[in-house]
Amino acid sequence: LTSSEKIDKKFGFPRWRSNDALTASLTASNGNVPIPPDSTIPEHRLLKRQQAEQTAAQQIKVLRLEKDLAKKLQKGKSLDSLIIQLDYQPWYDENQIRQAISRESIADFDATRKRFEYGQQAYLPEMTSPSTVSGRHSKSITQSI
Repeated sequence: LTSSEKIDKKFGFPRWRSNDALTASLTASNGNVPIPPDSTIPEHRLLKRQQAEQTAAQQIKVLRLEKDLAKKLQKGKSLDSLIIQLDYQPWYDENQIRQAISRESIADFDATRKRFEYGQQAYLPEMTSPSTVSGRHSKSITQSI
C-alpha cells in the first residue's frame, strides 16, 4: 500500500471480536484466515451506510473546491470602509443616557449608605435629618413587635 492509500483507509472495528488474546493475535498476524461475521447487518442498512459515505465524499470534494476557489482577502483598506456614515441615527437617546449618569462621589459614605438603604428618598429634605431616619426605623420595629 502507498501512503495515500493508507490515509484513505477507513477505520473499522476489529475483525474478530473476542476476549481471547491468542485468537486476536492470530487474526491480526494472518490476513488470509476467513473470519465469521459478528452480526448480520440488513441489506438496506448497508446501502444507507454506503450512500452516506458517498455523499460525504462528494461534499468534501465540493468544500475543497470552494476553498480553493475562494478569493483571498487582501490586507488594506477599501474605499467602502473609509466612507463615514453621516446619516446614522442610533435607536437610543444619547442625551437621556448622559443625564442618567451620576457623577457624585462615592467617598461620602454616609450619603452612599443612606441612598443604598432608603433609595432616592434619602435625598428628600425631610429624610436627610438623622432624627427622621432613626425615627422611621424605630416605628417599623415597634409596629412589627
